[in-house]
Amino acid sequence: MADTYITEDLRAQVGKERDRVVSFPVDRSLIRQWAIAVRWPEPPERLYWDEEYAKKTRFGGIIAPPYFNPFAYHIDEARMKGPSTSGVLSSLPGTRPLNGGGEAEYYEPIRPGDVITSVSNIAELYERPGRLGVMMFTITETRWTNQRGELVRIYRATSIRY
Repeated sequence: MADTYITEDLRAQVGKERDRVVSFPVDRSLIRQWAIAVRWPEPPERLYWDEEYAKKTRFGGIIAPPYFNPFAYHIDEARMKGPSTSGVLSSLPGTRPLNGGGEAEYYEPIRPGDVITSVSNIAELYERPGRLGVMMFTITETRWTNQRGELVRIYRATSIRY
């Protein structure tokens, strides 16, 4: 069993951009479909599909639900080839990866026509002893901004390897 999985090379990756993806412009119809799908069989909130209603709210128009993902259907050449097997995370030590959960913070709403840029980096690395040996925790932070540079969402995901 390893005493530590965190190497100097791995530690040097903390805070460095490791992934950047730009969405296609968000389509009003996709917001509507997303809102319907996640609320089914209940009807979706009118703010997500009824323009006349949405204009009268503090948002002044249709917005996407906070949990909307503009990358869910983002198909481009790289994605058609499948997940990458290169890069920092694919070379992390340990043979047993686990999803340690995540948390999201929401800021500006996503609106029809927005183009969202997603940028990820390793925010933290640390280790803890476990029953099966050393466990390495990697916290990946992903920030979404819109075309105006406004922060839309921060998502912090925890992965565990041992």
